[in-house]
Amino acid sequence: MTPLKTWLSGLLVLQLMLALGLFLMNQKHQQANAAEPLLIVDTTALSKLVISENENSIDLTRQNDKWTLPGLKDLLASQSKVERLLTSLTGLNSGWPVATTVSSHERFEVAEDKFQKRVQLYNGDQQLGDLLIGTSPGFRKVHIRKAGDDAVYTAKLNSFEILANNQEWLDKSLLAVDEIKAVKTAEFSLSKDDGNWSLVQNASDISEQQPDLNTVKVEDLVSGISTLRVKTLADDAASESVAKVSPVSIDVSTVDGNHTYQFYKADDNYYVSRYDRDQLFEINSVDYDRVSNIDITQLLVPEQKDESETEAINTTEPAQ
Repeated sequence: MTPLKTWLSGLLVLQLMLALGLFLMNQKHQQANAAEPLLIVDTTALSKLVISENENSIDLTRQNDKWTLPGLKDLLASQSKVERLLTSLTGLNSGWPVATTVSSHERFEVAEDKFQKRVQLYNGDQQLGDLLIGTSPGFRKVHIRKAGDDAVYTAKLNSFEILANNQEWLDKSLLAVDEIKAVKTAEFSLSKDDGNWSLVQNASDISEQQPDLNTVKVEDLVSGISTLRVKTLADDAASESVAKVSPVSIDVSTVDGNHTYQFYKADDNYYVSRYDRDQLFEINSVDYDRVSNIDITQLLVPEQKDESETEAINTTEPAQ
């Protein structure tokens, strides 16, 4: 082998060894910075969440396996919304930090005294997690830091869903009921037997021949109750307004019990209450009309004139 070939072979071996060394070094570096969960928490053990934003802060507490809002008269929170938040938080990974110095915290708005959002998780008085959420580098991405750790990471999270506002977490379906078997108003009564609805105008008006029901309209009325959604908890001013108007009262029977709803229209706003609760809630006009603006004529199939009556009417009309 010529000296040139020997030199080239040695150079090739050196290059291969260098490439192998760089590869192993890169692998070791990647393993040291591998994505790890930012938050390792057993969500079933949580009893409280504290969400802070600007000057606002709210609590979500778990009572009897249900998340509630102490700042909103202990009303039910949206269970699915809370669980989605917990799933998102426990799914966050660290990866490569974008910064590791204390001086960077304020720039990314994840400092103790300057942050956009903060979520603290507790089991009783024991804090299990504390995340500071800052600026957004892109769509559904945020800069995030775990309290006590100087490293700042970029994580996939929609911070717009994390609001320190009790009304945003309220369970909007808390007045809805399932498996309705009877509906009664001042004008009519509806009852369901073997999957079929029947109607009488009032308790004394029971005849052998039942009127033909507009089943589409009946089902729409029942669906309006079973899918009723509130917008917000009404304030004191709204309570004073509804005290001046007469409500539309609807009694609803379900397999689990009976409920009486009161629907109000006051000052171009719409409200509902239920006798088993002390609160008044605001609803939208569509839900109000769908349930409270129903009279008996809408629930009946229009009578059809028979052909003989129509022919008799036509023969008596004067010739033109």
